[in-house]
Amino acid sequence: MTYIKSNGTVLPGGTERLQLIQVQKAAYENPSALHSDDIHTVATSDFIKNKSKNVINNHAKAIRDCMRSPHPQFSRGTAAGTDGQQASRLIFALRSGRAEGANHSSSMFQVIDLCEKEGIEVNKAYMHTFANGVTAYSIYTNRVVEDSTWAEVKKSANLIFSLPEDTFLDDLLKDGTLTAQETFYLYSAS
Repeated sequence: MTYIKSNGTVLPGGTERLQLIQVQKAAYENPSALHSDDIHTVATSDFIKNKSKNVINNHAKAIRDCMRSPHPQFSRGTAAGTDGQQASRLIFALRSGRAEGANHSSSMFQVIDLCEKEGIEVNKAYMHTFANGVTAYSIYTNRVVEDSTWAEVKKSANLIFSLPEDTFLDDLLKDGTLTAQETFYLYSAS
């Protein structure tokens, strides 16, 4: 899944920005590779053919880390922003234990919402699923994400990824009525 948001508004003087979402079904070369941590075994051929060596290496590390830990994995690097300034690339990766039939798109939008609530302007996001059940969300920004902001985002993302995919609190989390911490605690108490 690919998510792209325009840098400027759709109309001069307006506030709305153009957003595009593209969804493509993953055609795994090795759909039974549930325990592999080799990106060339678990990725689609399109991913290997069309992504840069840097993107493949970043995702290979995320996959290896996810296969060795039950916890979500996070990484932050630099990327060129659309305005030529230095920007950030954020990767959120987790292992759900299932690749086919899993609905990860709601988590992608939760990650985007979380970043934007922390003041991180997301201009591109990608969701990649792998045959071993790892899902990686790559977020691209137009500015460098500071250490303190990144720490808060990781803390909240850990909680969001611990919640079931659909809860009765989703709308309150999405509209900002509840923080990730509040949502997690309320769900745990229910």
